[in-house]
Amino acid sequence: MTFTLYAQEEESEALKAMRLSCDKQKVALGCFNYANMLLRIEKIEESDKYFDIGCKLNHSSSCKKEKWDIPNNNRISPVPGPSIESETVPTVTEPSVEAEPSVEAETPPIETEPVVEPETSPAEIDANPEPGQPIIE
Repeated sequence: MTFTLYAQEEESEALKAMRLSCDKQKVALGCFNYANMLLRIEKIEESDKYFDIGCKLNHSSSCKKEKWDIPNNNRISPVPGPSIESETVPTVTEPSVEAEPSVEAETPPIETEPVVEPETSPAEIDANPEPGQPIIE
C-alpha cells in the first residue's frame, strides 16, 4: 500500500522540469506553466505560490493567475477551420499482382575488353635455358 501512495506523490518528469526552471533558473514562464500543471492535478495552494513567483519575475499572466485554455477533447487545432476528422481522406489501394502483366527488365549485355593473345605462347618459352644463356622475360 505504501508503494501506491509513493507512486501517486512522485513528480513526473514534466512537472520536475517546470519546477526546476522556475525555482533554479528563475524562468517566469516556467513558473506560470508549473502553476497551471499543479492546477490540473488539483494542487491549488501550491499553484498559487508559483503564480506569485512568476508575477514577481514580471510575468503578467502569472499576476492575473490565468489558466491554460485547453480543449476537453485533447485535440489542439493550430488554425481555425474544419477539423481533420470531417475531411474525406482518399483510400489508397494497392494493385493486385494478378491484374498486371509481369514485365521483366532487360539488362544490357556486358561489354568486355577483347582478349589480347601474347606474341609467344607459354609453351614456346624455354623455362630451363642452357647454361650461360640469358633469361628472357
